[in-house]
Amino acid sequence: MLGIDISSTTIKLLELSAQDGSYRVEGYSVASVPQGAVFEKNINNVGDVATAV
Repeated sequence: MLGIDISSTTIKLLELSAQDGSYRVEGYSVASVPQGAVFEKNINNVGDVATAV
């Protein structure tokens, strides 16, 4: 399972696996988002955000 959080400054990605009724973090990553690519919960530049992901 993947989780992604996109904010105006960073993108955080979390990889989880289910194990014995709970979840385990398998990996994570944090990338910077170019200024102005995301503003007030709106993606203004899809290309910049896609590159960061």
